[in-house]
This record gives sequence, C-alpha cells and structure tokens, in this order.
Amino acid sequence: MKLRLAMVGALLVLLVLLVLSGSVPGVQAAQAESRPPVLLITIDTLRLDALSTYGGPADAPAITALAQRGVRFDNAVAHAVMTLPSHTSILTGLDPSRHGVHDNHGFRASDVLDTWAERLKVEGYATGAFIGAFPLDSRFGLAQGFDTYDDFFGADGDNSYVMPERPASAVVTAARRWIRRERDSWFAWVHVYDPHAPYLPPPPFDEQYRDPYAGEVAATDSALAPLLADAERMGALIIVTADHGEARGDHGEQTHGVLAYNSTIRVPMIVAGPGVATDAIATRRVGHADILPTVLERLGLDPGAAQGKSFNDILESGSDQGVGSEAVYFEALTPNLTRNWAPLRGIFRGDWKFIDLPLPELYDVTADPGETSEMSRSRGSMMVELDGVLRDHLEGALAVDSPLAEDPETTRRLRSLGYLGGSGGGGTREYGPEDDPKNLIHLDASVQQAVRQLEQGELEAAAALLEGVLAERPDFESAILKLAQAEVGRGDLDGAIARLQAAEREDWSTAYLGRALGVYLLSARRLDEAAATLQQVIEEDPWNIEAMNVLSTVHREAGRPGEAMRQVDLALQLDPTYAELHVNRGELLLRAGRLDEASGALERALLYDPRLSSAHSMLAKIAFDQGRTEEAFEHWRTAISHNPNDLDSLDNLALELLRVNRFAESVEVYEKLFAAVPAALAEQYQITQLRDMVARIKRDQGIR
Repeated sequence: MKLRLAMVGALLVLLVLLVLSGSVPGVQAAQAESRPPVLLITIDTLRLDALSTYGGPADAPAITALAQRGVRFDNAVAHAVMTLPSHTSILTGLDPSRHGVHDNHGFRASDVLDTWAERLKVEGYATGAFIGAFPLDSRFGLAQGFDTYDDFFGADGDNSYVMPERPASAVVTAARRWIRRERDSWFAWVHVYDPHAPYLPPPPFDEQYRDPYAGEVAATDSALAPLLADAERMGALIIVTADHGEARGDHGEQTHGVLAYNSTIRVPMIVAGPGVATDAIATRRVGHADILPTVLERLGLDPGAAQGKSFNDILESGSDQGVGSEAVYFEALTPNLTRNWAPLRGIFRGDWKFIDLPLPELYDVTADPGETSEMSRSRGSMMVELDGVLRDHLEGALAVDSPLAEDPETTRRLRSLGYLGGSGGGGTREYGPEDDPKNLIHLDASVQQAVRQLEQGELEAAAALLEGVLAERPDFESAILKLAQAEVGRGDLDGAIARLQAAEREDWSTAYLGRALGVYLLSARRLDEAAATLQQVIEEDPWNIEAMNVLSTVHREAGRPGEAMRQVDLALQLDPTYAELHVNRGELLLRAGRLDEASGALERALLYDPRLSSAHSMLAKIAFDQGRTEEAFEHWRTAISHNPNDLDSLDNLALELLRVNRFAESVEVYEKLFAAVPAALAEQYQITQLRDMVARIKRDQGIR
C-alpha cells in the first residue's frame, strides 16, 4: 500500500511539474501562442569583417537593418571551423567536447542530444529546417525534432569537386512558403551556403563586386531580405550568425577547416525581436553554445542540458561590461582526423586566446585581433594558466574516436560522407613540430590548387602538384584521392586502382577511399573485387549510403538484380530523399521490364533533384519504347542541358533524330557528341565511323 501511495504522490508531483512547464496538452498550446515565433539563420563561411554592418566591403542592407533593430555582437565565436560540428553546437547548446561531433565526415549527431527543435516542439511550436548544402543532410542527425526538414539540394552529379548545394534564394523561397502556412507558433532554421567556395556570385553582384567573395555575401543578404521582412512583420525573435568564417589567405590558409585564427573562428551574430534592445553593440565574448540557453530563457523555458551560458541580460539591457572572463572552447580537428596532423584545440578567456599545438600560441586578441604578435614566450605564465583552463575543460570530454553513442548498432564512426575528407584515425601518438598544422598549411593550399586544376581539366599540372604533396606526407588522404582521380582522367584506371590499393596496404585507407576504390573496380569490370571492397566499407560504416548505392550497381552489373534491389531498399530506409537511389531503383525496374514502376521511381528522383541527367535519360528510353517520341526527345535534351557530357543521351538523341529524318538536328547533336567523347572512349562510341556518316549527311542534305 505504501508503494501505491508513493506512486500516486509521484504522479501528482509530475502532473504539477508538467503544468508548470507547459507540457500538458492544451497548456503547451496556450503557452506557445503567447511566445514569439523564432527564426534562426545560419550563413555558411561568413567572415565577420565581410559585412557592411561590421565595416566590411559587402553591402548587406537587410542584415544592417536587423542590427539596428537589435543587438550586434562583436566578439561571438564558433567552437569549430567546420559546418556539421559548428551547427551541432548551435542547435544543442554544447561545444564539440560535449556533443562529440568533430568533423563533417565520420560523425552523426546522436539522438541522445537535446536540440532546439525538440525543446520547442514539446512547447507546441511547429518546427521546420531549410538546408542549403550536403554537410547538413538529414542523415547526419540534426533533423531530430523537426516536423519539416527540407534538404532537397540535389546530388553532385558528375562533378566530384563541387559540393551539392542550392542557392539561398531557393532555400528562402521554401522557408517563406512554410512560415506563411504555419503563421504563428513556429521555429524555423534557415541555412544558406552561398559564401562558401567556389565564390560565384549571381548577377548583378558578379559585376558589382571585383571581389567575388564580397559579391556572394551581398547576394546572400539580398536573398535573405524578404525572409527577414516576413519574420519582423510576424514579431519573431531573429538570430543571424555564421557557422564559421573564411581565412582567405590569413596565416597561409586559403579557406577554412585547418587552423583556428580569428578569420575562421570569429563570427558575426545579431539578435533582434520583441523586447530586445535596439541599435546596441555587445563586446562580451559569447560562443555558439550560448545561443540556445539564451533563446530558451527568453521564451521562459529551462535551459536543460545546455552547456552554454545565457546572454539574455545583454539582449534586455543592450549593454555589457566588456569582453568578460568566461572561458570559451574551440577546436579544429579535421586535419587530425583526416591526415593525422597534430590536433588543434584552444581556449578564449578575457583578452587572451591560447592555441594548444606542438608549437603553442598565445595572443592578446583584444589588442591584436589579427593575431600577428605571438606571445607564448613573453607571457609564459599566462600560457601555462590557460593551458590549465583548457585541460580542466577537457576533463570528462567525449573521446574523439567515437561519437556519442545512440545504441549498440550506431556507435561506430561515420567516416565516408563529405568532401576532401574521411578519416586518418585521429591518432593518439606524440606529435612534434613537423605535425603542427601551421607548418603543413602549404600542403593544404597545394591540394586546393590541384582541385581547381582538376576542375579546369589541367590533369598533368594537378598530378604533379599532388605527387609533391604525397612526397612530403604520403598518408595525406585528400591528395591520394585526388591523384587517383587525375589518373582516371588521364585514362589510367589501373593506376588509380593500384594507388588506392597501396593506401589500403599501408593502412591509410578509409571508408571514403574504399568507396572510391569500389567505384574504380566497378569501372574496370572487376565486379567481385568491387563487391568485396564496398561490403567492407558498409560493414565499417552502416550509414554509408553512397557505398550501398555503388554496391547495388555492382550487383546489377553482375547479374544479381535481387541483391541490387535489396541494397537500394536498405539505403532508402536511411535516406528516402536521396535522388540517385531512386534512379538506381528505376534502372533495376526498367531492366526488369516494369516500365510504369520504373517511371515512378525516376520521377521521384527528379522530385528530389531535377538536374539528374541519368533520370531524364532513362525516362527518354521508356517514353521512346512506348511510342512517345517527342517526349523522349525532350527528356534527352533536358539530360544534355544538365550534363553536356552525357554521352549516352547525346548518342541516343542523335541516332533517333536521324531515324526520323531530322537531319540538321541530328548532325548538331552528333557534333556535340564528337566534342564530348574523350579519346579513350572514341572506339567504344565508333567516333571515326560516325564522323564519316555525318560528313555524308551534311554533303547529301546541304548542311553546313
């Protein structure tokens, strides 16, 4: 009986707590109605000093107006210099030492983590996220708690050098549509990727700015303007920040991800909305982890497990007492995880910034924000003190080698997804000055230059540069992969395979390199080896959707359609919006003669990525086989417009136009085919014979 009474008492206490917290149906809805909507905008790769409101060259009237209506923070910092770990800090109120996500590659935010969306959804908010690029794809764990997670940015198609993304204008359009539908109690996270390299501002910003990066920033502000206007009209609490900055040559770094100087770790941040002070500038140093507890406090909610400290007092008063004394942690671990360079961690406190490396660094960032005067020798006692602060902070931190566990099946590192990355093990060995990232940054610059050369088709120059990098650091994964790509481009597929197999023998291989090896073995028709390689990748990385997709293709080509379909279906369970999986499924159905089902799968692929030339090419074949000739021609033309090097679409369209006596159109397409076919494939496509045929057609039909 005592137990029963205790249970009743506990239930009464729980009911009171639920009512007080607004977690009872009806109560939460009423409280949500009294709270403002919340808009979080994160701008990828945005330097603080690029914006006009911070004195920068990019005219950003919408963000400047927001700062005039709210509080501008001049000493906000990121905890990491890569997209996924930085956004995980923003959305959880934890820095990477506590949330366990340290890179875009090989990590996934655990369901154990408590996010903005989960907290606000419980309070009756509708929750929507609108994502600009692949590093924040739903598979990486940040979709938890969102009713809508719009990450339909498409695949990278045939360009292995360019990150899948969509422009800010498209992201904003989707977000505005959702907000108008939800109207009142909503939380929207809008991520835009445009300032990220390569810097390609759209018109008219491409001509207005000599500096394309500034043009990208100005274009981003223009795209965000209508969204900010909507949010202001609806009385929203608005937070705008960047996930990290961009070095642009500072300290020898070209972009970001390797070092952690202020150009990449210091970020803009502006907060405006109901009850927030106006036209105020705050100098207190705050970190990304501080945003969530601040928002929750403004909404009258408990900060829960958030590690950060609320700065709501600044939002209320519009003033502070200077930079403050709170320690703020930061890191840049990608080079350690992907190249086995020395790990970079550090701490801000007061005026000081300490960077823990084999060659440690100390800066007075208030007097020297450009970090030009390193002071570890002249202020050794301060360095020792901050080193102790950093050590204390790292007590109890999650091990870098393993992301925060969700369950026994999902605790292993997710190493394969992303760009120029993977895993080199995040070694625990002793590191010396030769491993210090600032002494190796020239290699990173060389790899980036080689990537640009590969994009431009300068294969020999890129290969020479990459060979030089590997002579200095033979385990540099990005250089191994890009050199293999250069070898494939030169027609040396066997050489690329041998290079990746050599990396595997040296234990430098990763799931990322393993997937590339599987693709090349497939291209070489070494199907059993490809299947074994890819199966091993998937066993090590059960979330490696790309490897599953390639393995499905291997099984299909090996005459195992049932196993191929099984792999596709498994991958679609992990990410049903992955367009290329639907293409693969469509091709399997097409080969099985199930044309209507194949069309459905291919149309679904185009729903998620309208640019997929392979989907259009197969839909053309289906339409042609079913007698819808003009529809087939249109699909082939669309495929070619999205991928001018789609050789099969060019070949098929030219041939079928010829068969219906549309000679001039056929000749035009054949000439595009001649220009696109590489020398190594000329015999396969019978280019010599086709040239002779086209010459006869032009002569007989009087075509010039």
